[in-house]
Amino acid sequence: MAVPFWLLLCLFGGFAEANTSLDWFDFYDAKAKLGFNDEGIGGIDEEECARRCLVGTSTVPFGSCLSFHYDHQLLRCTLSTANRDTPGATLADSDPPSRFDYYERKAPYSPCDFETDLCQYTQNTTDNFDWTRDSRGTRSSRTGPTVDHTTGTSTGHYMYIETSLPREQGDTARLLSPSYRRYPDGQCLLFWTHMYGVHIGTLKVSVKTGGTTSDIWTRSGNQGDQWFSVAVNIPANNSYQVIFEGVRGSGIHGDIAIDDVSILQRTCLDVVDCVPRQGKGLCSHTCTNSDNGFSCSCNVGYSLQQDGLSCNDNNECSSNEGRGPCDHTCTNTVGSYTCSCYNGFTLNSDRHVCDHPSSPLNISRQEDHNYCDVSWLSPAVPRGRGNITGYNVYLQRDYLDSNGQTQRGEYSVKSTESTSIRLLKSTKTEILDLLPNSVYTIKVTGLTYTGEGYFSQAVNCTVPPGKPPAPEKPVLQDQTELNSTTLPIEVKPTSERHGPIG
Repeated sequence: MAVPFWLLLCLFGGFAEANTSLDWFDFYDAKAKLGFNDEGIGGIDEEECARRCLVGTSTVPFGSCLSFHYDHQLLRCTLSTANRDTPGATLADSDPPSRFDYYERKAPYSPCDFETDLCQYTQNTTDNFDWTRDSRGTRSSRTGPTVDHTTGTSTGHYMYIETSLPREQGDTARLLSPSYRRYPDGQCLLFWTHMYGVHIGTLKVSVKTGGTTSDIWTRSGNQGDQWFSVAVNIPANNSYQVIFEGVRGSGIHGDIAIDDVSILQRTCLDVVDCVPRQGKGLCSHTCTNSDNGFSCSCNVGYSLQQDGLSCNDNNECSSNEGRGPCDHTCTNTVGSYTCSCYNGFTLNSDRHVCDHPSSPLNISRQEDHNYCDVSWLSPAVPRGRGNITGYNVYLQRDYLDSNGQTQRGEYSVKSTESTSIRLLKSTKTEILDLLPNSVYTIKVTGLTYTGEGYFSQAVNCTVPPGKPPAPEKPVLQDQTELNSTTLPIEVKPTSERHGPIG
């Protein structure tokens, strides 16, 4: 078979329940069929044997296996294209009774593989165009199947809708089954379909019963260059017809095909399409099972492609002149992206915006007694936030008080009576009139019309001890003690802020 075996297994799901494939068979205890033994398979159990009979093998293709018997002694399965009613076949007793069991498929309506004709299917006369029986590929390239599902070869046949001109978008073609009797235990429609091409429209399956037509399955869009299976219950209280409706999409690459259609006289087993490949099924990322098949979805950062199965990485950086959602630079990664900023900028906590001018760079100072020259490199300014309009220079003074304890002042950008700062738009400034016996911590920020940037690294300017300040005016003491040789006065100690007094 050209179709991968694991994919065929999906049709009959039941991976989560025991003996679900055996439910499709009538059981004959201690019996074996003689004759018409088409293929023997060793080393599998009865459940697996039932699966092989249902989905077909290279020797006994899909739809042709009618029965099998199982040898419990040799653990061997024998598939057959005949059953106990086939002329020349004999159902015999097992010897010993525990060795053989016989299983026969419950009676379905004959499967249609379209190899010789339309199997009593007819074309609807109220639609826009007809389905076509075909082999060897459809007329247009990059759409439609190149092999059928039954034989997996280019000589095998299938039915399809040809969407080339003169077909127009929205045109429909309907293929009608013969009328079937309702089965008391329900009925299950099984078929394989191929929906490949960038212009694929819609395949719709409906059931007409008692004058009412109801949709039971639909699928739209490119499903990839592959046959895939569908199993859907047929809701009917009386006799019914199945209708396959193909709807032409937006262009000529929209050929839809069906093959190997059958109706089983029982309800469908749950089709768990998402079981293979660790729950992904045919999907690249996430598979969601439903009553009418499955659907695929993609992880964040990926987009579902037109085949409805594949996920491609989104290039989030392709818009906005290559910046994508970023303020400065966008770098695409698998399933995501990262933003970065030009040199001198800081990435905001939202990981997208480049905030304010960053810190002025390479700040340095040159000190001499009571002044300090400070210089730096200008930071870059984020896009859309204007140019640098100036700088703030912040000073903080540490000094020893009269008790020898270090005192720290507040940061200041204003002139004081003892400190003057000339703020320039250039990247350097001279700080004059620094107080003796002090260590000044100096930081710089840049300014734009949108606000102030971040602090630069700090530099220290150290001012050595200086002359003590002038004492306060002396105070004349008690004048009763005045004489020609003495003058008692009182002088308060001067401040040692500029350094200790020896």
